Parts: sequence; structure tokens; C-alpha cells
Amino acid sequence: MYATRHLGRITEKVPSVGAKVWVLSESDTGYTEQLQLYFGRRNRQQPYPHGVGYSVVTELVEPHYNKFHHVTTDSLFTSPKLTHDLLGNGTYSTGTVLAGRKGNAIKF
Repeated sequence: MYATRHLGRITEKVPSVGAKVWVLSESDTGYTEQLQLYFGRRNRQQPYPHGVGYSVVTELVEPHYNKFHHVTTDSLFTSPKLTHDLLGNGTYSTGTVLAGRKGNAIKF
């Protein structure tokens, strides 16, 4: 499974408006398992206690907990807390990280 964001290439900086589509898809075939639309924080009743990326991945992957699937994420989603919590729920994860990001080590 691969959790990622599907965004078009933008050559000029434009205001961040509209919706984002979060996708959980099978890595071998590209089969889309689940979609989640994101319209921004202002439309959500509850705040994201661990960040948007954490909430997106856990909500998409929750039906697959304890099946020991492997989730791959990009740096927007990856965090030590997410990795730890997924493993605690029987799901492996791999993702790119940004050094110095909150919760990540400054040096690797």
C-alpha cells in the first residue's frame, strides 16, 4: 500500500485553494483502495492533534491494521510517532524524512 498525495505540477506559485486528494493504493497494480478529500483545516470540527499527515495515514490505513501490510509515505506524512503507532497496530511503514522536522532527529 502506498499513501501519497496526488498533486499536479505547478510552475508558478498560486494561492493554496481547492481540495487535495489523499490516496491509499496498492503498490504493484496501482489499484486505488480508498480516497480521502481534504479541503483544509478550517472545515474540520476537531483539530489534528498529531498533524494532518498523521491523521490522513491513520484514517486511510485503519481498516488494514494487524494485517502486517507495508505502507510507504513521502516526507509530508512521515513522522516517528506515525511509524511507531503503525507498528503498534501491526502495520509496517517506510518513508522519507526531513532532518530537523519536529519529532525527527537533526542528524542521521
